[in-house]
Amino acid sequence: MRKLRPAGLFLCGIALGTGCHSAPRSAAIPVDAPEPPAPVSPIAREERSTVPPPPPPLRPDEVPPVSAVERPLSELGPFYDAIDALRSGRPLERPLRVLWMGDSHTSADFMTHRVRLRLQALGGDGGPGFLRLGLDAYRHEAASIEVSGKWRQEPALPAQRTRVKDGAFGYGGIRTLPQSGAHVRVSVRGSAEGGVSDLQAPELGFRLVYRLPAGAALHVRLGREERHLAAGEGDAASAGMQVLDLEGSAEDALEVAHVSGAPEVFGLYVDRLRGGVVLDTVGIDGARAATPLAWEPDQFAQAVAQRAPSLLVLAYGTNEVFDKTAPGQYTEHLRALVARVRAGAGPIPCWIIGPMDAPGPTSASRPRVAEVTAAQAKAAAEEGCAFTSAQALMGGEGSFTSWTTARPQLARTDGIHLTIAGYRRLGDLFADRLLPAEKAAGSSRAPPLGPASP
Repeated sequence: MRKLRPAGLFLCGIALGTGCHSAPRSAAIPVDAPEPPAPVSPIAREERSTVPPPPPPLRPDEVPPVSAVERPLSELGPFYDAIDALRSGRPLERPLRVLWMGDSHTSADFMTHRVRLRLQALGGDGGPGFLRLGLDAYRHEAASIEVSGKWRQEPALPAQRTRVKDGAFGYGGIRTLPQSGAHVRVSVRGSAEGGVSDLQAPELGFRLVYRLPAGAALHVRLGREERHLAAGEGDAASAGMQVLDLEGSAEDALEVAHVSGAPEVFGLYVDRLRGGVVLDTVGIDGARAATPLAWEPDQFAQAVAQRAPSLLVLAYGTNEVFDKTAPGQYTEHLRALVARVRAGAGPIPCWIIGPMDAPGPTSASRPRVAEVTAAQAKAAAEEGCAFTSAQALMGGEGSFTSWTTARPQLARTDGIHLTIAGYRRLGDLFADRLLPAEKAAGSSRAPPLGPASP
């Protein structure tokens, strides 16, 4: 059964046509005619008499323990504890959520999805998590998002590091404004490879975050249910934002359409109601660690508190490598961002990932890669976070060039981005660093792509 909030909004049903085929009619049988018993062979009769009844279920103290996951990042102890709890069948108060913030490498979701698959192979598929709505260039591996009509985004340059307007951009740092006739449709693919078969039975929770100035209205549809959202309606969130909570199956598509005025949409959360692991990606093209520091801090902390992540991952540094700012400032930016997230989430563990390798014009690697890596490692040590160098995972000095010439090609010739195969390869390396594959029984991994340095 779908549960819909807030109460008092307009609700109507839409009839969905489904094909029906009647079965062939058989000859008429008298109503009171007894059905003849099916013949039973002597062998079947003997088997039926000798098969013992099923044994009683095991008591809790008889259930064999699940081996604990390997913990290569010792700073993430509470997160590993939660993973072990899920694997042992112990219920958690909420889905186990990871907040992964970063730049374009994160926003593409090729890399982060490999980590998502590894986590969900251990703790269960908790759904796609946070989704942006209304951005043409946005993609997510676990959801299909179809955008039509014109949408504006604020900030116009989301990666900038200065306050824009009221600074209230929700959990993801971007709000979108649908124009007349604009529409978006979201359907869940399922994070596990092979489609949405594992998401068809359990119900999903859909939470739309929006803000409606005077005269603004939206129309929302989930499956057969519809809602008309007008200014002044909905459950309060923060900074004047409102939320609409719906429940449905993975077969239901959620649609949001502009009705009137200038509504603002801050994103959609899609989680499985029965738990599992969710990896939220908050990536912005061109972002630095200082980018989220320009968002209004109280509303961001409230958004994080409502989401309640159990692990923070910060994967910045590529754009800082191409800046001229003193590397020591990046230490302070990361420390401030960790504090900003923990203001909402509490003292959760964090994992800071240093920049990938970047080729220099006259050297195998740009010298600033090592400088930014050192600054970020310092921030991790001071905040009690785990740290991993992406450059080291790629193979160290000069590895970007090696990935460019690898077959299949793993890095693009722009000296900044990887290919899809490269992002998936790096994502598997991150997953191995977090949860080694031999302990992730049943995890879904990409086939080997050849050595990083041929």
